[in-house]
Amino acid sequence: PGVAVLAAVRMQSLINIDGGKLFELDTNQSYKGNGYTVTNHGNDNYSLVLSGCNYTAQLGLTFLGGSWDVTVTGENTITGTTYGMSVTKTAKVTMRGSGTLNLKGSTDGIAIDQQGELTIDDAGIKINVTGGNSKVCSGISVIGLGKLEIKNGKVKATGYNGIQTGSGRIDSWNPDLGYSTGTIIISDGNVTAEGSNGGAGVDIL
Repeated sequence: PGVAVLAAVRMQSLINIDGGKLFELDTNQSYKGNGYTVTNHGNDNYSLVLSGCNYTAQLGLTFLGGSWDVTVTGENTITGTTYGMSVTKTAKVTMRGSGTLNLKGSTDGIAIDQQGELTIDDAGIKINVTGGNSKVCSGISVIGLGKLEIKNGKVKATGYNGIQTGSGRIDSWNPDLGYSTGTIIISDGNVTAEGSNGGAGVDIL
């Protein structure tokens, strides 16, 4: 029998970073950009190291699938004209590190929807999230089967609502699956949620 050859992964189907950089990665191969490194560890496991990463792009930093370990070192600022960061579809993201990540979006600073999950779990990490000031905007928004879990670290979220959960589609490509309401779990860490223009710090819809 022949030996199976695994094709390189087209990373744009899993992550949109730095304005939509297009690259492919074989297992145990890395791509180094301006202030970031993406690595394919195989079996749908990936890592992203942010170290002095600063850019502005429409989609900010978007995770679309796979399991991601994100390490934050130094000072990093990502600004999106829609979201600062989005965790969507089936992406599972865990953030750790000793640095600072500033995320800014004109709608949401962080948007977690469909079946995306974000876990923040490191005493040394600092995440500042800024969303828009109109009623549809939040610092952090969690809808659908999206899940936000903060186990440790320092997180500050500001927007019309600081942190908001509500109803959203489970799968944008399969509307028959219907809607669900996002989940937020905060078990430790230092979390500040600030609303503006009459919005709430934490809004559960």
